[in-house]
Amino acid sequence: MAALASDRGLVSLSLPQTKPQLAFSHLVMKVSGAEHRPGAFHSLQMAMESHFKGEIVTVNEPLDWRHTSAFSRQVLEIVQAIPPGQTMTYKDIAVQLGKPGAARAVGRAVSRNPFPLVVPCHRVVGSGGGLGGYRGGIKMKRRLLLLEGVRQIS
Repeated sequence: MAALASDRGLVSLSLPQTKPQLAFSHLVMKVSGAEHRPGAFHSLQMAMESHFKGEIVTVNEPLDWRHTSAFSRQVLEIVQAIPPGQTMTYKDIAVQLGKPGAARAVGRAVSRNPFPLVVPCHRVVGSGGGLGGYRGGIKMKRRLLLLEGVRQIS
């Protein structure tokens, strides 16, 4: 995993990769002036390690939302509130936003989530019971949901 932060908080987080270089290349955005500082996200790293062991964790890192649109932030704040072991559909989120026809736009916002795992976009699924997409691949999405106790996944 790799992470970028600003003085306001976490800017971007990559999903686990087999090599550190891959993790850095998968960061959602590049931030000028960012530098590699091993150990800077020790508490975040520990939380993610616990998460992948199947423990329910809450990450309290402040998030720097400046690089997301207002709509994406609204979507991702709803996603952030989905409890472990539960899911919501793209349509559910669109309805909650008062935009019932915006499920595809919700999907685009979720797919651009700069804070995967911290904002648990793997908990968003399709209305028809399918998993939908996931930046880390469907196999990882399924694994994350199973770790959290979600059993009814296609």
